[in-house]
Amino acid sequence: MKTLKLCAVTAFLCSAFSVSAQPSTPIKVIENNNAQFKSDSMLSRHEGYTLVNYIVKADGSLGEVTVLFDSEVKPTTEKAKKYLGNLEFEAATYQGKAHDAARFFSYTYSTAPTKNSNNNRASKGFVSDYDVIDKLIKTQQLEKAHEHFEELLSHTKNLNEQALFAWLKSQYFYALQDWHNYEEQLQRAYFLRKHLPKEFAVPCIQNLMQLYLYQQDFLNAKRALLALNHVPGVNISEQAQQKAMADISGLYQQTQTITQSVKLDKNIPKSVGVSRSEVTLKGEGQAQLRCDAYLEPRITLPTNITAKPSYGRCNLILSSSQNSDVTITQTGKAVVRF
Repeated sequence: MKTLKLCAVTAFLCSAFSVSAQPSTPIKVIENNNAQFKSDSMLSRHEGYTLVNYIVKADGSLGEVTVLFDSEVKPTTEKAKKYLGNLEFEAATYQGKAHDAARFFSYTYSTAPTKNSNNNRASKGFVSDYDVIDKLIKTQQLEKAHEHFEELLSHTKNLNEQALFAWLKSQYFYALQDWHNYEEQLQRAYFLRKHLPKEFAVPCIQNLMQLYLYQQDFLNAKRALLALNHVPGVNISEQAQQKAMADISGLYQQTQTITQSVKLDKNIPKSVGVSRSEVTLKGEGQAQLRCDAYLEPRITLPTNITAKPSYGRCNLILSSSQNSDVTITQTGKAVVRF
């Protein structure tokens, strides 16, 4: 992979995409039976987060919950599954009939009673270790930087510290040109971007946008641009919004064949967005098309999959029982509208 260039800290924004109008409806939550207040102790500083993709069956029951990533400090998946289990759903509909479908769910677990609580602040031990590693990375002393990460992790407890840890580790992997791990840590930092200071949140979003553009993942590039509008203190002009929309939409229109290389880690699922109708997958592993209003069975690679605008937003959930490389080619009609 060619060396990526970190983009400048500039402000862009775009409008959210929408799918073509079709007779389908997504999953709806009709009742939330979760307790309003946490029962866990607020004395601990350990907090957690997770991102999952879950299935709701045609009868409205909760199906498979697929974990895309979980906190390295306090695994939170079981809390997320329990939360989902206490929801009541109305199934998605496709062509007027109830249908299995899927959606994403992000869950964060915080012990801080208020936004300005001491639990939200980075500890002195964390800040000290962070500064040491940051200087080592900037001076290209990467072996020494690696040796200090374990100590930093021992001081990483709340969500602010976890966001900073992921951001710093993304910079470490960038310096190594280890793009696979760079992407993972950058996505974690992006997920926790509200817990990053502005001087890190903005380049984090911009860097991920650049990575998505390199990967020809134009939908997620636009979502990253949209996220910039929600960083406190970042002002975006209407002209910048329109230019950003036009630039990425233009790239998408020019790229009639989208080619993506995905590296899968053993037993760790990965999500890839679908933006064109004909999808060819080569490599080892399994894939499942999961959409807002439609779901297909999991199939073994290599294979071909067809997506339709009436399915709503679609993603491929990829997995493998061993480390593997998968090549995805998307062609055909657009299944989303920018």
